[in-house]
Amino acid sequence: MLLLLPLISVTAAATPPSLTSFYPLGAARGAMVTVTASGTFERWPVRAWVSGPGLTFEAGEEKGKLTAKVADDAVPGIYWVRLFDEQGASPLRPFRVGHFPDLLEVEPNDAPEKAQRCEALPIAIHGKFAKRGDVDSYSVTLKAGETLVASLEGQRLGSPMDAVLQVASSDGLVLSQAEDSVGLDPLLAFRAPRDDRYLVRAFAFPATPDSTIGFAGGDAFLYRLSLTTGPFLDHPQPMAVRPNGPSTIDAVGWGLPEGLKLMTQPMAEPGLVRVWGPELDQSVDVPILNFPHVFTGLIDQPKRANSHTLAANKGQSWRVRVMARSLGSPLDAALRVLGPAGMVLAEQDDAGNRRDPEVSFKAGEEGTYKVEVRDVTDQAGPRHFYRLEMFEPKPDFAPTLADDRVVLIAGKSVEVKVTLNRLDGLDGPIEVRCEGLPEGVTAEPVVSEGKGASAKEVKIVLKAPAESSLFQGTIGISGNAKVGEANVERHAQATINGFEQTTSRVWLTVGKP
Repeated sequence: MLLLLPLISVTAAATPPSLTSFYPLGAARGAMVTVTASGTFERWPVRAWVSGPGLTFEAGEEKGKLTAKVADDAVPGIYWVRLFDEQGASPLRPFRVGHFPDLLEVEPNDAPEKAQRCEALPIAIHGKFAKRGDVDSYSVTLKAGETLVASLEGQRLGSPMDAVLQVASSDGLVLSQAEDSVGLDPLLAFRAPRDDRYLVRAFAFPATPDSTIGFAGGDAFLYRLSLTTGPFLDHPQPMAVRPNGPSTIDAVGWGLPEGLKLMTQPMAEPGLVRVWGPELDQSVDVPILNFPHVFTGLIDQPKRANSHTLAANKGQSWRVRVMARSLGSPLDAALRVLGPAGMVLAEQDDAGNRRDPEVSFKAGEEGTYKVEVRDVTDQAGPRHFYRLEMFEPKPDFAPTLADDRVVLIAGKSVEVKVTLNRLDGLDGPIEVRCEGLPEGVTAEPVVSEGKGASAKEVKIVLKAPAESSLFQGTIGISGNAKVGEANVERHAQATINGFEQTTSRVWLTVGKP
């Protein structure tokens, strides 16, 4: 998507907005709310770019205040937002669109007797651990047999916290506790033993441990806490879709109506779809995979190992990997491959800097091979899900960028370095090019020949003539390589600052000197 702004100019010493977060961290479908943007804004008003349809922002008169408007049919999930002005754009920051009504935290609510009352569920509470030692308490009424699902999103939305959730009795006795359920964020499901009012308490430690002992807090410790006794989506089944899409996608979670089928929404990022349901507050982004063997599994009994079979020919190479922690599962997966005679051929706990395992092996004989998945510590539960992928590795590549923002001054040029991560023996040429450039801006394709320094990285040069129109918007950078008889295209990805997610949409600012 391109965005032309004919009245904007950029100087060489650009100082764009430095957005760090929004408060509240999100809004419900159909809502219009005032949000506060934290960061540095030397010029106001700013404009906003959003990663998907259904969410818009409009700057107010007061610096740092914006109005967020969420369409009635917006798909729940995380939307990525940039604020920009005549000097350029901010880093991407998340904004959570949900289905539950929103409620702002009201202090003081530390002590049980001062807990903030939530009269009706479901609800999405936007809060902050404002200072060290801060504990936020909320009071809810439950009937015997009702299941309360409490999910705190903090780290996922950019907060530097390792949060803890508790459900306690009205007099403060802890009945249930959760932490590190989805990454460092807690999620718990509590079944009420009797009709009563219960306390939901939240507090946090710093995501990066330090020398202090105690609960952490500060302006950056923002969270979104959803509370519901109704439907809650934990993950879809399956955890991936085929290029032509599966016939059905089932929902796994709590309080889900029988026969609920999920829908998919294409995403702007290549290779991903968003899985969601119209009455659900949650959605899950899953990949489009064309592997021959993809399974979604669950370790639901302690000390259990799930077995999957694979028919392989002699001399055939295979790669097997498990995705669990990276998908928000608490499963600490271990992977083992056994040959037809039962001999262990490969096993792995963690692969590289990931907590998910991956192994490669070559079949020594034709036959049926067994792939086992278990939890390292023999833990199990209804959330110990995983995705197992088995495929024959083929030459490939993954282009990456150091930054997702580029500033180009009219009459000058700028170099963008593209790192080429060659995989599984790809040693042929890769052509790198820019897509979606505004009128007047050019970038000649660059070819990496597969040898020498250019095998690892290339520099593509963007040029703008002196008479170039002013521009703010997104472009793409991609590579193309010949693999056998097929042309393989890969979009260059940049890691979003402060997050594990990546984006292929590079923000280009073209301005005057």
